[in-house]
Amino acid sequence: MNVKPPRWANKFLQWYCRPELLEEIQGDAYELFERTSKENPRKAKRQFVWNVVRFFRLKNIRKPKSSLTNNTITTAMLHNIFKVAIRHFFRQPAHSLLNVVGLTVSFVAAFLIFLWIMYERSYDQFHEQPDQIYKVLSHVEANGDLTMMM
Repeated sequence: MNVKPPRWANKFLQWYCRPELLEEIQGDAYELFERTSKENPRKAKRQFVWNVVRFFRLKNIRKPKSSLTNNTITTAMLHNIFKVAIRHFFRQPAHSLLNVVGLTVSFVAAFLIFLWIMYERSYDQFHEQPDQIYKVLSHVEANGDLTMMM
């Protein structure tokens, strides 16, 4: 009996699989199909389809053909960026200094906010059940002054 695997599953495998992996994956799937088809041809076809679907993983998917160049940063690109930045700095030093100071202040502010949030979230975390701890605040007016009591 000459039983063949489903053509559509084989075409799907050829469509998505990377060329360098196709022969190995297809060979394994065909080998399992041949072994199972001697006992039960219907089960062999179902198993072949399952194996094709099972090999549909991100690492096995063919990369799309692109006419664009690779997006990696090269040393020549970095050299050019730094050269342009230095030229801009010497042509307009006040504007460049203002940009650098603004960027520095924003990074420092973001870092301090991050530290403050981490501190607030770590409050009373040493207890066994930190989600069961509550903080009660009350405002008390005494002698004309408003104070907060814990």
